[in-house]
Amino acid sequence: MKNRHVYLSGALEAQGFLHWIQADARANQRFEPTRLRSQINSVTLAQPPAFRAGFIDAIGAFIALTLEGVSPNPQQWDVRRVLDQR
Repeated sequence: MKNRHVYLSGALEAQGFLHWIQADARANQRFEPTRLRSQINSVTLAQPPAFRAGFIDAIGAFIALTLEGVSPNPQQWDVRRVLDQR
């Protein structure tokens, strides 16, 4: 149960992270992969494996939805529901 809570905490952190990345890309009119890597590392490196798994799984789910033609809004996206469905 604790691992599930840590996993979901990572997923929710990723949701906020995706919102930040989206806003940053809009403001700067470009996407910077090195900045993305740096931010992911700074958020996840000191966290337990379950947190990192939730974080990465949420980003993966977001990418999968986007590739399927869905444009989820990170502020309104129900990341928990999406991860429970996968």
